[in-house]
Amino acid sequence: MTYYSQSEAIRMTTFSNRELVEDRLFIDSPSGLYEFDRQREQIRSINGAYLKSHLIRGLKVRV
Repeated sequence: MTYYSQSEAIRMTTFSNRELVEDRLFIDSPSGLYEFDRQREQIRSINGAYLKSHLIRGLKVRV
């Protein structure tokens, strides 16, 4: 858990062969849920179902 401004956030980084593939910050603010792509420096609003599926997919380990 981390903070973005004064809002709680979850940072998810994904690596493949020691190379950074994804670096995203999921922000829970009073106005809604947001996803901030740190590589592209883009922010967008998301819904809870997208957050859930993205986090579960990111937690799966591929060997």
